[in-house]
Amino acid sequence: MIEQINHIADLWWSGAIAMFWQVSVLIILIGCVDIIIRRWAWPQLRYALWLMVLIKLILPPTISLSTSITSKLQPLARQIVARESHEENANTTAAMILAHLEAATAGPAVVATSSRDTVTERPPALVFTGSENVAGESPNAVYVKPIWQAYVMAIWLAGIFVLGGWLIIKLLHLRKEDDELATTASLPESFYDSMARCAKRLELRRAPKVVQTRRVACPAVFGTVRPVLLMPVGYLSKMTRRDTENMLLHEFAHIKRGDLWVHGFYMLLQIVYWYNPLLWLVRSQMHHLRELCCDATVARLLKDRTSEYRQTLIDVARRFLTKPTEPGLGLLGLFEDSNRLLVRLNWLKKETWRYQKMKKLTIVTTIVLMLAFVLPMAQAQDKPSTEESSADSVLAEDQPLQSQNIPAAEHEHQQNQEQLSQALQVLQAQLQQLQIEKQKLQHELHALEHARHAKDRAAQATLKAKQATLKAKEAKAKAAKIKIDAEAKKTDAEAQKVDAEARKAELDAKQWEQWAKQMEAWAANYKTWADSDEFKQWQKDIERWAQDLAKSNLRMRAGEPGPAPEPGPMPVMPPLPSMPVPVAPTAPMPLGVALPDVMDIVEDLPLISGYFSTVDMALTPSAEEVPLGKPGRDIEVKKDKSGKYVATTLMHFLAKAQPGKPFVVRNKLGGIILRPSKDGTCDVRARIRGTAKSPDQARAMVETVGMNLDSSEKRYYLEPVRHDGGKWDNLNVALHITVPPGVLLDVKTELGSVELRDLKGRIKAATNLGGIKAVNTTGDVELVTNLGDIEFMAPKDLSARLQVQTKMGSIKSDLPLDISKANMFQRKAEGTIGTGQGNVRMTTDMGSIRLYWQHLTHHEHGSH
Repeated sequence: MIEQINHIADLWWSGAIAMFWQVSVLIILIGCVDIIIRRWAWPQLRYALWLMVLIKLILPPTISLSTSITSKLQPLARQIVARESHEENANTTAAMILAHLEAATAGPAVVATSSRDTVTERPPALVFTGSENVAGESPNAVYVKPIWQAYVMAIWLAGIFVLGGWLIIKLLHLRKEDDELATTASLPESFYDSMARCAKRLELRRAPKVVQTRRVACPAVFGTVRPVLLMPVGYLSKMTRRDTENMLLHEFAHIKRGDLWVHGFYMLLQIVYWYNPLLWLVRSQMHHLRELCCDATVARLLKDRTSEYRQTLIDVARRFLTKPTEPGLGLLGLFEDSNRLLVRLNWLKKETWRYQKMKKLTIVTTIVLMLAFVLPMAQAQDKPSTEESSADSVLAEDQPLQSQNIPAAEHEHQQNQEQLSQALQVLQAQLQQLQIEKQKLQHELHALEHARHAKDRAAQATLKAKQATLKAKEAKAKAAKIKIDAEAKKTDAEAQKVDAEARKAELDAKQWEQWAKQMEAWAANYKTWADSDEFKQWQKDIERWAQDLAKSNLRMRAGEPGPAPEPGPMPVMPPLPSMPVPVAPTAPMPLGVALPDVMDIVEDLPLISGYFSTVDMALTPSAEEVPLGKPGRDIEVKKDKSGKYVATTLMHFLAKAQPGKPFVVRNKLGGIILRPSKDGTCDVRARIRGTAKSPDQARAMVETVGMNLDSSEKRYYLEPVRHDGGKWDNLNVALHITVPPGVLLDVKTELGSVELRDLKGRIKAATNLGGIKAVNTTGDVELVTNLGDIEFMAPKDLSARLQVQTKMGSIKSDLPLDISKANMFQRKAEGTIGTGQGNVRMTTDMGSIRLYWQHLTHHEHGSH
């Protein structure tokens, strides 16, 4: 039993000594490097270097690699060992022979051990019994004592049990106290919300359990599988919300980085290797670097708000600088070493959160280099030399020999050993010389081979370069020829195209010049007509007539007794000068042709029907009492100043329109006014007027006009028609319609104006010759006229994307639109008002477009 213990103790001692000096050398080496780079190196890199000590404590001391720097010491170590072994072999052999002789005469047992490198003898530990026999034992019985390594191993095991037991008792006591406080202590709900936010920012799967305790002075975490956050009792009352979140980020960074696992594993290894005092210094340095790494992690999250975290450390340090966390318990807190607080604050001034990828690459490279070149330290001592093996074998064979002529045998053995040693040295020298010569020859052969390959490659490269030069010249000549041919063809085609365009432009210019002269003459005639006394008198007459008609309608609605006064026939407007039609409206406008700006003075005929928009027409019988195609009232025929007869009648009927269905209105000659319906019904009022040379012709003309109405579930369709299929010359139908909400409006008149007021939804209004006016109209709106102005009065709460275009005319806008000039006549404007929920599109081929806000009156708008 004692022999087995001695054997185990001997093996332990060899491993412990090897681990002791290897770890010590590594700690000294890393410490020197750390001192050199501590002012500029990242904390993560320094922490990775010190983690090499942890890895070295795990690896066996006999591990070796060919890449280790210690392999360079192998030849020198072998020579030293060989020389020392030769000197000791003789003494060893003599000592062994004397030991055999003493054993043969006195009978004691000799115990000899050998190390891995050299053969050594251990003095025999003999214990003699008395001359009496005890229990039948021989009086020459010998007992083996434990070697001194066994006592050292026992002390080592005792230290492990003491330190391990102390740590277990402390942790159990802390857990017991925490369980008692956890049942009674409570924290505010905002604290748990902060914990959840911090855990999410650090991508933790779950937040740790919180326990209040009096064992610590500042927050700390411990535990590996299920980490626990230890909070001092009454700690939160002394901190702000910002400081609390910064503290939680620091503590959760320990969990995210795996510091609890590393710290716990290091404590176990420190208990095993407690006899090495340098490991206790390493523990303090790793604590400091661990805090710097956690600070860097928090700074990576806060970035530009890192100064707030620094202020948190300063504020907390003022209160807890004299109360450090209890050591030796495996706790990781905010202040493990308050004496190094200044170093942490200085590091936080730097932007340590930058260059994350470079940090990781540097750390991984350092770890790989350390694992390959530094940690394997057993190369120089793992492989004993051939001389030692032969010496051991010789000694092993000579040990059982008992010779009577000891001096002669010893002398002869010594001579043989010296001769063998000398011969071996000569052979080794020759072998080394041969190896050197072999390496020289190999280098020369490699150099010749490389030179031959380089010469071949150079010749091939020269040949390829010549071929490439020839191909380049051929390609260049071919490209030049193709370019010349292409330029010649292109020049001919362009010349023909330019000639054709020039001839066409010349023809267009003449046509436009002719039309421009006609427009100038028409503008003069129009101005004369507008300034004439006859037109001004007609304006006054039409205003009085509209007022009389409105009074008559109001009296009829009020139900006053007696017949309502008739306002008389509507005054006839003086004939308007005919506007010339463009001779080439689709041709591009040639440069250099100056046209008069006539769009500001052109006022189309249908705009006169706007006088009726203010007249509230009298109620007539319902739709069932008025058959389509016949007037609902008597036809009134009057003679105008020109001698012609004007027949006028009114129509009124109600119809239903389905929401969400098309609402289509078509008119040949006359204006259209649309307003929203208050009761959801479609109210149509039509004023039909015909002009002829005789009363009967005028009356017959009006009687032929009816309404084509289709009010079904699929759509609503309304269009004035002539039953006799005649032309609409000298006929005018003015429509005033109230539209129910939710319908899809589609309105068009061939000759006349369109007015939209207070409408919403999808609206399309078009006219070939006439103006369009939209007041407080929103939604998906499209306004199109071929010849006429467009006026758009936007509501205050307009939210739409506007697209405006006139091919010949001007654009004036009080709305914030970008107005651009495409050419001499064409103008475009676009922009987004509000959030751009709707779309408003306006297009006119010839005419001006005016846009202004609803709160401005027409007079105010004109001043702008």
